Amino acid sequence: MKKKILMISLNDIGSTVSLGVTKKIIGQYKAFQKIGYETYNLCLDEGKGVMFYGNEKIVLFPKQVKTYVAYIKLFGMTKKICKEKNIDVCYIRYPLADWVFCRMIKQLHNYCKIIVEIPTFPYDIETKNQTNIVTKFNYWQDKRNRNKIKKYIDLVVNYGECNQIYGIKALKISNGIDINSIKYIEIKNKNDNEINLITVALMRKVHGYDRIITGLKNYYSKGTPEIIVKYHVVGNGDVLSDLKEMVKNEQLTEYVKFYGIQSGEALDQIFCHCDIGLTVLAGHREGLSKMSDLKSREYCARGIPFVYASEDDAFPKEEKFHMRVSQNDDPINIEQIVEFALFVRQHDEIHKYMRKYAEKNLTWEIQMKKVMDTIKNL
Repeated sequence: MKKKILMISLNDIGSTVSLGVTKKIIGQYKAFQKIGYETYNLCLDEGKGVMFYGNEKIVLFPKQVKTYVAYIKLFGMTKKICKEKNIDVCYIRYPLADWVFCRMIKQLHNYCKIIVEIPTFPYDIETKNQTNIVTKFNYWQDKRNRNKIKKYIDLVVNYGECNQIYGIKALKISNGIDINSIKYIEIKNKNDNEINLITVALMRKVHGYDRIITGLKNYYSKGTPEIIVKYHVVGNGDVLSDLKEMVKNEQLTEYVKFYGIQSGEALDQIFCHCDIGLTVLAGHREGLSKMSDLKSREYCARGIPFVYASEDDAFPKEEKFHMRVSQNDDPINIEQIVEFALFVRQHDEIHKYMRKYAEKNLTWEIQMKKVMDTIKNL
């Protein structure tokens, strides 16, 4: 008989605000199924409480005006679901250890093993810039409760170097991808005098794309270059307006284009004309010297060489399809990116090699199998 897993998160899959997180959760959900587990996924969808099972979506309660009310209702249903479905393992995306979360894991611990994924750790640095009173109160609750939750959690999954978090055994994994949902791109840009860069992200300071814009300013300040570099920015986010203002002030509107949120065929068409992808370029702003970002893995699956700053164990130094830049706030050296892009053009086989590398090394099935093999032995 198949073991049963209940995935639990507060992510709203119907929202465009956190598309990256949604992709990740769906990828993990499919991966658990592929490696042989009967899997349920409990989350929100445009404010409604829903549960996925196979291709079926079950609406558990209607849209809630207040997100916090939806949160309480969703987590309040987990005990009943675990009992009715005979769940063996709960896989929970960590929401902070407030009273709702603590009550839930205390109840669930009596019925199944509990795995908690903490996407970013340590995360206390994120509290420094918080001004919302409710958010600050939730962080206060978390600090008060975090050392009490070890009695109820069997394993913490994280993307850093920790062997223990809050006294709980921690397993390091890497971000993964749902390879079948990512289209391999045939690059169509053959203009020898033009290089196109692309960013696809929910823009935050940690991404460091201001470094690219300042780098472009420096690049064009020396006069008209032999090779034109254009920058395609896809997505939205907290710092998008700041980036647009920078581009305007530095008179770079001819070279930088903002598309907003794009997906599907529209996004594929933008990718077709781009040479190099840009991932996280300022992890140091959140104290992250090593990262496991989703974007680099998606670029790899698409066959798009990429530039990154923080160390990532998934990509050995000897591989030729990526370029690492310094992890600081200095402007990115655009001449170096041009040199990298021209190298790639001379080695066209790199693109298909990247796709094969992703299929072999970067899928969620590999990562979720590692998690379940660990929990079996606890």
